[in-house]
Amino acid sequence: MLPGRLIAIPLLSLAMTGHAAAQSAPATDLLTGSSNGTPFVSGGVGQEQQAAIKALRADYNLLLTFANKSGEYRANVEVAVLDQAGNVRFAENKAGPLLYMRLAPGSYRVDARSEGVQQTRQVSVPAGGQRELAFTWD
Repeated sequence: MLPGRLIAIPLLSLAMTGHAAAQSAPATDLLTGSSNGTPFVSGGVGQEQQAAIKALRADYNLLLTFANKSGEYRANVEVAVLDQAGNVRFAENKAGPLLYMRLAPGSYRVDARSEGVQQTRQVSVPAGGQRELAFTWD
């Protein structure tokens, strides 16, 4: 597993409110990088991070959301994505609550573990467009 790195993405007041402003909003830290050759961005804790990561969603083709059944977002999820041959294409141990990645078109298994409970989903990533998966825990 390759660890991600934190970056700061400044959000302009214009982007947040729709009005021009002289000052920018505080920097928002998102986890970004590449894991086994798969580019990704993860975050979404708080409104500023949610706005920042959602602004990047068009750059990614697999969009994952982690939450409790009550609807509250869940972070620090362990995630692994394996191709049909069983090769790990992505691995991160502190993902979420939103995790976006860019995978080659194909079929994958997505394993997500939170507080010792693992869930698995199968997904087909298209050559064009996006796929969204939601994982929820009690």
